[in-house]
Amino acid sequence: MSDDINKKNIKDRNRILSGPARGWLLALGMLSLVGVVDSAYLSVLHWQVHNLPGHVSFCAVSERVNCDTVALSTYSTIASIPVATWGILFYTAMLVLVVWGLLARHRSWPWALMGLLNGMACGGSAFLFLVSELDINSYCIMCLILYGVNILSAIVCILGARKVGISNAFASFIPLAFVTLGVGTFMLDSPEAIARGWQELAIVGGFCLLASVLSLVLKGYSGAGGWWDSLKSDFVVLLGSPIRGAVLTGLVAISLVAIFGITAAIYPPQKLEIAGGTKEISSACDEDGRCWIGAKEPEVTIVEFSDYECPFCRKAHAVVREVVRKNKDWVRLVHMHMPLDNSCNPQVTRPFHRHSCACSLGAICAAQQGAFWEMNDRLFLRHGGLDAGGLTIVARNIGLDGDAFRKCMDSKKAYSKLEDDLKEARRLHLRPATPTFRIGNRTIVGGKGVMDSNWWQRELEKLRH
Repeated sequence: MSDDINKKNIKDRNRILSGPARGWLLALGMLSLVGVVDSAYLSVLHWQVHNLPGHVSFCAVSERVNCDTVALSTYSTIASIPVATWGILFYTAMLVLVVWGLLARHRSWPWALMGLLNGMACGGSAFLFLVSELDINSYCIMCLILYGVNILSAIVCILGARKVGISNAFASFIPLAFVTLGVGTFMLDSPEAIARGWQELAIVGGFCLLASVLSLVLKGYSGAGGWWDSLKSDFVVLLGSPIRGAVLTGLVAISLVAIFGITAAIYPPQKLEIAGGTKEISSACDEDGRCWIGAKEPEVTIVEFSDYECPFCRKAHAVVREVVRKNKDWVRLVHMHMPLDNSCNPQVTRPFHRHSCACSLGAICAAQQGAFWEMNDRLFLRHGGLDAGGLTIVARNIGLDGDAFRKCMDSKKAYSKLEDDLKEARRLHLRPATPTFRIGNRTIVGGKGVMDSNWWQRELEKLRH
């Protein structure tokens, strides 16, 4: 009789606790589904920004709110894989746990495990928010949505854990927040620590996990019904069966191999230089700030009026650079700015290349630090994130002083240099069309010839002394 009563009490207790817990599981499943969809979009956006010339996403609202700039940061990847792609795996895993929890007979499964994962997700969100504020100086709207999903999921985990009788679940999240903020702030304030790589995220995640576990152990939360005790129980359920452990390990391995393989295929190695850059060829800027590459004492000089957002300019520039390198002892190329952007060029009467003025200013400011051609090549080869925030990231990547670069971008001196180039174009009666080249008194506007290295070679030979 007593055994029957005990079984009935246990059955009633499970039934009572499973009702509200089921509702919280469903809520967590909905949030995880939002996370999967948002992460999938961010993964596509990351690919577009890195691979589609001139791409501007809908959430590139301003310099301060710009998903493209964030996607171009080195913080946007972990082990060369976009953070958003890792997010797809994370939220998919959460969905699997939710479904498993709905079907399982274990009353507390998998609330402690989901709490641990969401706590770490909150820690990562806090760190990335710090990075956006203190290093990138730009926010991603879609990333902020994910941060919100992580916070709400953590709250749901805490409430759901309480419903199934897991005590002190909230305590597991406290170390994550404080340690993440402390370690993240230290890293961002230390120049040596700002490596801008996935190692930082791994270190922060490790510290958070360690602090969480130590806090739970030291404060005595390992008793029966406690969070630590429930976490151990969840891991027993997860890996207790050899077959289940082998299947899960295999699925994880297959997923990782697939992700690395697909990423390598759709993210081809990015070119950083055009025609060998400045290696084994002379380059400098004259007293008027006009930068050149090629012969120190030229017999023929090509003056290029160009726009960094113009795809035809990029193609023509690559051809001309190859020709100049081939004839570097007697041919010189001089770069002049002609952005087809009505924000700085009065000859352009409507919005066209919305970031080309900023790109020209970026090249001018790079020239002040002796890196015009390095920046020139990055701008022509770049696909997105061409506002001031994104350009500052480029400047840092090529070894420039980011703060000095940013101040230059906002200076009257840089703008005055850009205006000088535009005035020179008007003095020569050049219409706003790119690419435009001047050889002696001859003006060449676009056309198939400028895309043909043999054509250039013939024309230059005609003008050689």
